[in-house]
Amino acid sequence: MLSRYHLFAAAKFHLLCIGAGADWIQTSVPTPLVPLIKSINLPLSQEWLKLGVNAPIHILVRPDNYIGLISDEMDTQTLAVYFRHYL
Repeated sequence: MLSRYHLFAAAKFHLLCIGAGADWIQTSVPTPLVPLIKSINLPLSQEWLKLGVNAPIHILVRPDNYIGLISDEMDTQTLAVYFRHYL
């Protein structure tokens, strides 16, 4: 698998969307949170399938590069609740 670490260089939250549509962040992230989150959209490739990811998944990586949230279904409410507790 190719390294993806360079995608997480910005001091932001990173929302890794694997197998989700590229426009997902525009329709599902609450407007006040958009400046805090960098979206990274990756296809559901053979590399992910080998790791056991066989359906769309969303991984929210905190600015300190720890995983804050993993969900197969991500929506506005889920993100709002997470950030209400995190910030």
